[in-house]
Amino acid sequence: MCDARAGTILVFGQTNTVTPQFSALRSGSSTTLSAADIGVTITNLGGVPSATPALFTLSATNVTPATVDATGHITENFAGTFSIFSGAGQTGTNYLSGTFSDTAFGQGTALTLSASFPGSLLSFTSDVIGALLPPRGMSLAFTDVTPGLSVVDGTLDSFNSNVAGNFSAAVPEPTSVALLGIGLSGLFAFRRFFRRISVA
Repeated sequence: MCDARAGTILVFGQTNTVTPQFSALRSGSSTTLSAADIGVTITNLGGVPSATPALFTLSATNVTPATVDATGHITENFAGTFSIFSGAGQTGTNYLSGTFSDTAFGQGTALTLSASFPGSLLSFTSDVIGALLPPRGMSLAFTDVTPGLSVVDGTLDSFNSNVAGNFSAAVPEPTSVALLGIGLSGLFAFRRFFRRISVA
């Protein structure tokens, strides 16, 4: 197994924070968190500072009822997909996208949705970030939640908010990648040599 280092692979913030762009819509006992091509700025890409414009899309639905503890903190599990692309409608460069299933928790005007692997479902794909190895983590922060968070019919009630995201993963160390390349080159050379002997 290759040595790997864990680190931040992507951070984004909403470009326009004057008007909340993100929404949660409750229908009965089901709540869907949704974003469609929200303009964001990627401030860290592959561990390197960036100022890359992109579009964020999210769709997630609760998979358990919400619970409220004695202090008013709300917890609810959600599952869904997200994407951060250069073009509208998930076109162009896939900076990062994936699937997840984990927990949202919050109170008042702030909510956090987090997921980590191993421990829960979380997978990443990207056109620009190299091999994405476990462990992986994601955290979405919803701020300026309007109206404040509440539970109706056992699930989060509808709200609008701003959103920001932070994603991490383990990526191969450069030396490990080089050693892997050398090993594969040796394997191919051995196969060519063996075929020549077989033909002779």
